[in-house]
Amino acid sequence: MNKDRKVTNYSYLGSAKILETEEGKVVLKKKTDETSELYSYLKTRGFHQYLENKELTDEYEIYPFIEEVNIPAEQKAIDLMYILSMLHTKTTFYKEIDIDQDKEIYDRLHQKIIDLMRHYHDIQNQIEEKIYYSPSEYLLIRNISSIYYALDYSLKNLNDWYDEKSTKTKQRVVLLHNKIETDHILISNDIHLISWNHAKYDTPIYDFINFYKKEYLNFEMNSLFSIYSSKYNYTSDEMYLFFAILTIPDKITIKKEHYQNTYEIIKLIKYIEITNQFILKENQKRPVKEEQKLNE
Repeated sequence: MNKDRKVTNYSYLGSAKILETEEGKVVLKKKTDETSELYSYLKTRGFHQYLENKELTDEYEIYPFIEEVNIPAEQKAIDLMYILSMLHTKTTFYKEIDIDQDKEIYDRLHQKIIDLMRHYHDIQNQIEEKIYYSPSEYLLIRNISSIYYALDYSLKNLNDWYDEKSTKTKQRVVLLHNKIETDHILISNDIHLISWNHAKYDTPIYDFINFYKKEYLNFEMNSLFSIYSSKYNYTSDEMYLFFAILTIPDKITIKKEHYQNTYEIIKLIKYIEITNQFILKENQKRPVKEEQKLNE
């Protein structure tokens, strides 16, 4: 950055500082060695066209302020899926299966599912002991079977994932952006993916899971997943873990505020319904295994 550049005003956008200078706006962020190394790596993988140009000082990273084109959110989401699939394609590598790591993932998710089953059974028992139900309690009891179904389905996929992983020696790893959302894609003359401070290497499913959980009410997720999958398709074991994590419902508790209870329960039921439809449509696209055909 030109040290003689005069700053006339400033504002904040999240953790970023926007500086207005005589030469135009710039974005100021605290410099981190991790981000610099990450940008260097992504450039070697041919992903440089989606990175912001930046200048470095001893303490800061300085980016040009990008005035976005006003386009529909749905179009931004589509563009985001193309870029995400490209990120995963260009950063894929394979490593030896870490049995201990897989066991840790299995045990953690298995315990979470079992704890949720107990939690909702306890709530159900408490409600059913009452003579009169509040509207929120009645709503939960009417839909409790959907919660149990989601947990059962999650557990089945988790077991299938663990069984399949035990037959393999290699697993895919990608660079996860780890904070995929439409606010982090900037579209002007070029397209930039920003906010890389949570990036890490892991199985590719987590980027879309994070996006889904944040945006499932706002977009038609099957269409977006189809765009992503057309360029980067999950393996069968990845798909099992993907479904297992996606179908784990949130944990809600019954509070004294009936309005808040009703809101949380409606939100939970909506998530389960939308996710059931998402998975149903995705399963219709998947080939049927031979043992399944024989059993039909």
